[in-house]
Amino acid sequence: MTVLDNLEPFYAEGLKRHTLDVHRDVAEGRDVEYWFVEKDVRDPETLRTLVNDTDVVVHQAAQAGVRESVDNPRKVTDSTLAGW
Repeated sequence: MTVLDNLEPFYAEGLKRHTLDVHRDVAEGRDVEYWFVEKDVRDPETLRTLVNDTDVVVHQAAQAGVRESVDNPRKVTDSTLAGW
């Protein structure tokens, strides 16, 4: 399992890293390899590298918070739709 996140500081980075650690522990407890990649889903080179020879992709990237979608709709659209 590979997790891709740019760790944008909408939420505290410590909280995000804690969540990543919990998910890593669950994966390892189920004998699943786990990699975290700190990159942006909108980076085409990163995506090409990560999805090469991949069977399944689960896209859960989205901008948190309603205000950002009003203030900066292009960014929200890019991360939610164009990021794939």
